[in-house]
Amino acid sequence: METKELEVKTQKGLELTENGTFALSNMEDQKNYASYLIAQGLVSDTFKKPSQLIQSIQMAKDLGLPMSCLKDFYVIGGRPAIYGDTFVALALGSGLISEHKVIFFDEEGNELKRPKKGSSIFGCEVSIKRKGSSEFVTAFYTLDDKEKAKASNPNWYKFPTDMLFRRAMTRAIKFACADAVRGIEIADYAEEANYKETEKEKAQEATRVFNDVIID
Repeated sequence: METKELEVKTQKGLELTENGTFALSNMEDQKNYASYLIAQGLVSDTFKKPSQLIQSIQMAKDLGLPMSCLKDFYVIGGRPAIYGDTFVALALGSGLISEHKVIFFDEEGNELKRPKKGSSIFGCEVSIKRKGSSEFVTAFYTLDDKEKAKASNPNWYKFPTDMLFRRAMTRAIKFACADAVRGIEIADYAEEANYKETEKEKAQEATRVFNDVIID
């Protein structure tokens, strides 16, 4: 019995390489393949058009990332972006970072190596030392930052410690070695920026409607 992949090959004319992967030798093949991944729900549901996924696949290739990393690609505000895990892996695998330190702290700024019962983690501090440098670049992220940014990712309620680390780490990477990630957009920040832009557009539309009603 033919697999779905082979059915796609038969129906859409996609060719397989010797390794069993799709050749995708032209734009039409890439479009068919992207359409298949979207239709089968194998990528984020933020991908609405094949062109968006094709751009993300090309971006992954340019960054030297495997196809498995597409799970961390999302479309926010019409542009591809990646979430923290892949972003951090890309930076740490770049060879530009010689050392990094991670510290969690409470509301008083006290380091929490092992949180005790009744205590809670308020923030995360990450220090990165770039190769060839003797200085650490430090960045932190707190629950106050999260509230100010109006972050809406549900993982904040499920895995707050992981989210604090990811935000602090990505911020430190941006400060210390932005070239390691080659300008790729971080989905967390893009999501917040898009939220603010959407809220601004809603406010402007509400003002316009209100003014129309007053004028009429």
